[in-house]
Amino acid sequence: MVEAGLTAGFLGRPVRFLERIDSTNRLAKELAAQGALSGTLVLADFQTRGRGRLARSWEAPAGSSLLLSLILKPEIPLRSAFRLTMAAAVALARAVEEETGLSPLIKWPNDLYLKGRKLAGILTEVKPRGEGLRWAVIGLGLNVSAHPPGLPAIDLEEAASAPVDRLKLLDRFLHRLEELYQAGLEAGPLREEWKKRSYSLGREVEVKDGEETVRGRALDIDGEGALLVRTARGARRVVSGDLSLVD
Repeated sequence: MVEAGLTAGFLGRPVRFLERIDSTNRLAKELAAQGALSGTLVLADFQTRGRGRLARSWEAPAGSSLLLSLILKPEIPLRSAFRLTMAAAVALARAVEEETGLSPLIKWPNDLYLKGRKLAGILTEVKPRGEGLRWAVIGLGLNVSAHPPGLPAIDLEEAASAPVDRLKLLDRFLHRLEELYQAGLEAGPLREEWKKRSYSLGREVEVKDGEETVRGRALDIDGEGALLVRTARGARRVVSGDLSLVD
């Protein structure tokens, strides 16, 4: 039923749909290790252990979100793996905009925001092979008709004041991601669109990575997705971390 409604060339073929699962990323990684095809989609109505960066939990009512993981086998260097997260964020922002008219922004490193609140999160996990990748799994959770309570979050139907068809939105996302993927995840065009949709650049930020905290103005991202921050001690290149806005 789900697969029949998906029309991308190879993303979403095949589909593993589950009404309930602990984590779509967990199953997708197992399938990837067993040799699953690039483009395999794991889709669920409800996750009992959905998680984002830093192992944070993220749970919403069954049937209210897009919860999925995609297996990909890109021919890119390991150092460029973050481009997958960038591509997923850009593709999802495009899909939401085309389907609803809303224009979410991308908060570095891996979230989509709308009206100052979190709309979606992306978690990319990879299996290295030398200096390249054996496989990658892109997982995402998008709030469609509800969002986790007690958090600064939002869902599409609240923002649009209209119903949103999850299958149509998923199909549009797969098409947009496939376009970027088949174009080779080129750093230049991907970086430029990411920057145009950025929620973080030009603002005062604080980035925590372990015990280190970098504070300053977010100036730019480079071709591998690292954040360039102007601090009191000069420019810093931040590869990963948990970003908060302080302005």
